[in-house]
Amino acid sequence: MKKLLILFLSIVLVLTPLYARAGEDINWDNVKDINGGTINSIALSQNFSADKTVYASTDTAVFVSSDTGKTWDKVPFSFTEGANIVLISKTFQENAIVLGTKNGVYISENKGKYWQVFNRGMKESYIIDLAEDSEGNLFALSFNGTIMQRNEDSDYWKTVMQIYPAATTITASQNYIYAGCEEGTIYKINPLSKEKEEIAKNLTESPISKLLVHNGTIYASTFYDGMFIGNKGDFAHELSDIKINDFAIENGKIFVATIDKGLMVKNGEWKTISKLDDVAVKCMTISNNFATDNTIFIGTIGKGIFRSNDAGATFTKSSYGITATSIVTVGFSSTYSTDGTVFVGTKNNGLYESTDFGKTFSYVPSFTSHYSITSICTTNNFTETQTVYVGTEGDGLFLSGDNGKTFQKLNVLPTQYISALFYTDNRTFIVGTGNNGIFTAKIQDSFFTQSNNGILPFDMNIISIAGSGDTIFIGTNGGGLYKSTNYGESWGKIGDRDIPPYSISDISLSNNYASDHTLVVGTTGSGIFISKNGGLNFANISDALLKNYMWVDGVQLSPNFPADHIVFAGSWDGVYLSTNSGNNWSNITGNKDNRYVYKVYFTPDFQYKKSGALYVATESGGLYILNQKEKTIIELWPDNSYMTVNGVNQEIDPGRGTKPVIIPAWGRTVVPIRAIVEALGGTISWEDETRKVTINFETTTIELWIDNPKAKVNGTEIWIDADNHNVKPIIVNDRTMLPLRFVAENLGCDVGWDPDTRTITITYGG
Repeated sequence: MKKLLILFLSIVLVLTPLYARAGEDINWDNVKDINGGTINSIALSQNFSADKTVYASTDTAVFVSSDTGKTWDKVPFSFTEGANIVLISKTFQENAIVLGTKNGVYISENKGKYWQVFNRGMKESYIIDLAEDSEGNLFALSFNGTIMQRNEDSDYWKTVMQIYPAATTITASQNYIYAGCEEGTIYKINPLSKEKEEIAKNLTESPISKLLVHNGTIYASTFYDGMFIGNKGDFAHELSDIKINDFAIENGKIFVATIDKGLMVKNGEWKTISKLDDVAVKCMTISNNFATDNTIFIGTIGKGIFRSNDAGATFTKSSYGITATSIVTVGFSSTYSTDGTVFVGTKNNGLYESTDFGKTFSYVPSFTSHYSITSICTTNNFTETQTVYVGTEGDGLFLSGDNGKTFQKLNVLPTQYISALFYTDNRTFIVGTGNNGIFTAKIQDSFFTQSNNGILPFDMNIISIAGSGDTIFIGTNGGGLYKSTNYGESWGKIGDRDIPPYSISDISLSNNYASDHTLVVGTTGSGIFISKNGGLNFANISDALLKNYMWVDGVQLSPNFPADHIVFAGSWDGVYLSTNSGNNWSNITGNKDNRYVYKVYFTPDFQYKKSGALYVATESGGLYILNQKEKTIIELWPDNSYMTVNGVNQEIDPGRGTKPVIIPAWGRTVVPIRAIVEALGGTISWEDETRKVTINFETTTIELWIDNPKAKVNGTEIWIDADNHNVKPIIVNDRTMLPLRFVAENLGCDVGWDPDTRTITITYGG
């Protein structure tokens, strides 16, 4: 009978597909300090006056607050496309949370800790509205106007009917369903007989945004044309031309949440009770104890949630922790390694800044909050001039001369739509616009010159700019990719033969572009392309994994690309990593619960698994940061049975006294390293029959065989020591001893040797 060996393997970690397994071990930090975003729906618990619990749904997640909306946390559940509507059930399943999402209905009976998929029998899964009646029936409305019904005793949804013109909202009253539709049409539906009655037809050209039936009266708000109040054949049209997303009725008063007029109330006559500057209201809810607490919550487009405790007279922002903001762009100071300055631009939520390497962010109050930031650029001599440029969508170009503390608008361009910014090494400032092409200026000049020589007339919407030296590349919304070799004075179209005419969403150049002429471009529809000859030819590098997610908004080459060959990409389905110049990709979305990645950015100090971080800007999911691993330092000595892990002394092979050994004939060190592998988070297994050792760490697998000078790393067979084919795993005193340097280097570790102290130092991360 063969003897089972207890393995003590020698290694430390992996520098190949860092996170290749679907990313389940990847831990992203979702920055809470950048908060706000668009709120689709708000609901209060049935016992709100006692438990203070509020729920809010966004395009990417559902949030819960247990302190009347002061702070928020995500519920532990990830949705395919976010939640459109949240309903706290009264009759279907009392106090249950019911969610209507783009991927069906979900239900939780324990405040969001556990969720049940609730889709059996559902004909359509894109749910835009929910309602329940007094008999315990739950109704769901799909995007195409299909109404479905389910009661608590049933395991299946039943289709009631599909409404045309397409229903946009539903409500339930006295065993009937009311559907508000496009073109201002309202139907009353009997879900048992499946008969419908037309209550109103073509009240307005606007779709109906919400319906309520109260004391026999129908209340219908519209997206563009006010409210209609009445019943069949007799509707009064009020608040004509006002855009209304939501309303509520309480104590005989009608509270209306408008898109651009704030909160209005009718108590005899209409009046505005609060006008929140630059805030578009999307949804609202009123406390079920309103007569006592006077509490109103409103959800906004881009600004999160506001709460009023005085019946709407005043509101305070209540969005801390709601990371539903759309992040558009990130900029780092050129002295980031010492000052830790990071700027983050949002859509409809202004500018944020961090001065502690992204650990915390604060809102930049000198920059108007409602602006949509498109681009951020810091000058190369950042500490000398302290200059930050910010481009916006529709509000022009801004300049800060004091490191982002205050900004002033620069009225130097004929357009307010600034889409991309770039600063060259000869102090040329290049500005891309959304409708007028390219403008350039020397940094010391106060005027810009339009520089569209060579750009086709339909390619004036610039999306991306990147460059190296005098060579500049621009990508356009029309699908054109252009190159300049004179700092933007003239342009030539490139890539037509290789890249289909999709929008060029992002461009990234190798830091060694002057020598290797390598660049990658991301497209919205045809994937990622790489050129290794300065744009003369391009090859599609979207492999089998990535080819189904060809909408790539962000792509970046590692700052150390010439050495590490790392490319990161952001698509509508998450974050992808390649460690071999795009030949293969791994999805590393991990715990990041927002799939739609808009852009990816490396910090200037990024070194793979050693330092720096990856910033990911998402659509409606906030900012995510993936920090590199913390440094692990292991020291060991030949003929010494102890080692230190980050300064802590421990025995290598407890109770056995096994030590690292230098094999004189090889000039190589072999070690028993189960303790080392486990200290780094790896695992080891032994196959007795084949005498095979298997080491797994993150996404790297190393297979070694006793007395075999070859090993496999992620399935590829290689020599353990290309210069000495005698080096191999061996067994000493029933312990497996592995060549240290081979294992360590294939796991991404640095190995050092001090001949004076005879110290072997293994360093990982940092």
